[in-house]
Amino acid sequence: MDSNFVYQPLDENIASFRLLTLHPRSHGGGITCNLAHDTWQNGTKYDALSYAWGSTLNKKRIQLNGKLLLVTENLHSALEHLRGRYQARTIWIDALCIDQENTNERNHQVQAMGRI
Repeated sequence: MDSNFVYQPLDENIASFRLLTLHPRSHGGGITCNLAHDTWQNGTKYDALSYAWGSTLNKKRIQLNGKLLLVTENLHSALEHLRGRYQARTIWIDALCIDQENTNERNHQVQAMGRI
C-alpha cells in the first residue's frame, strides 16, 4: 500500500454518491476494496449497511483504492463477514462511502440516506 487514502469530492450537481466494491477472500489475505462514484440514474444494484461504529481506539488496516485506510474494529469485522469467497460485493457503507471529515458532504449525504 502506497500511502493513505484520500477522498475525491462528490459532484452534488448530479446527485452522486460512492459505492464500495468489496473484493472476495480469493483476492488476497487482507481486506481490499475500491470506492467509486455513482449516480441514481445508473441504477446500480447494491446492499447498504449503517451500523454502530464502535470504539475508535483500536483501528485496523484495509486497502481502499490501493491506499491504506484505518477503520474501526466493528467495521473491519463487518467487512470480513460481508465479503464473499469468490465474488466481489457492491455495498454502500456510511462510514466509508461518506467522507466523514467533509462536513458539507456529510450533511448532504445524510439528507440522501433515505433514498440510499
